[in-house]
Amino acid sequence: MLPRLAQFRIETLTVRLIYCYKIVFCLVDVNFSDFFEFSRVTNTRGHAYKLYKTHCNHISTRSRFFAERIVLVWNRLPTSVNFASLSGFKNSLLRVDLKRFLKCI
Repeated sequence: MLPRLAQFRIETLTVRLIYCYKIVFCLVDVNFSDFFEFSRVTNTRGHAYKLYKTHCNHISTRSRFFAERIVLVWNRLPTSVNFASLSGFKNSLLRVDLKRFLKCI
């Protein structure tokens, strides 16, 4: 059993991934290009929806933005994650170990 704080952080990370899914697949009224762009590399391992990690001179400021923090986690999702539908995505996230993305447990 995870400590309560770690459990809360995993749930929060799951919510962020679900919101990222909604942005990527245009399920919310937000421009995808305002937050992300797809990776230009087409022969990557893993899933086909890799996002490009932007670089900025003001790393300390930009690194706290949602779009910057979620890209690393999104790109490292395993191929077992179902991207076919939102409900399939949510269900497959339950089987993914997200503890490795938490900074402190």
